[in-house]
Amino acid sequence: MTDNIPQSKFWTKPEVLAFCRISDSTLSRLERRGAFPARMVVGQRKVVWNREAVENWAADLADPAKLAG
Repeated sequence: MTDNIPQSKFWTKPEVLAFCRISDSTLSRLERRGAFPARMVVGQRKVVWNREAVENWAADLADPAKLAG
């Protein structure tokens, strides 16, 4: 886990990108495919992701047994 990412329940887009080490375009592509946890709209111009869901998504990618099943 990245030390400079806040430990709140929700992460903003910059926090998600930093934790996952992916680009904005990769995040958009994963979301379009339904291959990334769903974002939540919390304001007119703000979206967040559930921290636990993103961490679980990353852990699943790191576990070859889960990818095979």
